Parts: sequence; structure tokens; C-alpha cells
Amino acid sequence: MRAAARGAVYAAVTGRMGGRCQCRTGDPGACGKAHAVTGRDCCGRGGARRALVVVPVDPAVPDHIAAVLPAERLIALCPACWDRRRNAALAADAGTAQPELFPAPTTEGTDES
Repeated sequence: MRAAARGAVYAAVTGRMGGRCQCRTGDPGACGKAHAVTGRDCCGRGGARRALVVVPVDPAVPDHIAAVLPAERLIALCPACWDRRRNAALAADAGTAQPELFPAPTTEGTDES
């Protein structure tokens, strides 16, 4: 995707809520925190020092796929919500046991005496 197209997607996604974080408690893609001020919507805003992060609604989407998603499948999160969402996804992945690619050989059923 060309730089101009990426800029247009970023502007479209961040402009949806007037430059505010799109994290809403209970919605897909949310960080999982009950936001204190509103109880539902995050009040974080993007700015020169803390830009909004544009990410897929589905946190399981890998980066190489996320890079080409249309604006409709992306949300803008403030850095705090993005960190919480990413950390929750990493913790969930760590709890998921992956099968070993090359399991250790066993000595069961062999007579080594």
C-alpha cells in the first residue's frame, strides 16, 4: 500500500470519532477496562505527542494482514488502550499450549537393559 493510501486510511479511521480513542467497553477490539469517566467510552485523544494507534478490530489478525485491511475493519486506540489490549492478547496466547514441532523422543516400549 502506498504512503498516500496509508495516510488516507489513518485519517479515515482516526476521523470517525473526531480524533478520540474508539475503545468501548464490551465492543469487539476493546481493551477490557471499564473506563472510569464514562463507564464505557475511553476519553483518550490523539495528539502530536500521543498519536492514536490504528489497529484491526480483531486483535488476532497478524500484522502482515492488518497492513492491508480496509478502514472499516480498523479502529483507532489511544496508546493506553492499545497497550492493555496487546498485553491481554499476549497473556491469552501464553496460556494456549502449542504442540511441539519436534517432540522429544520417548523411551517407552524399548528394552534398554
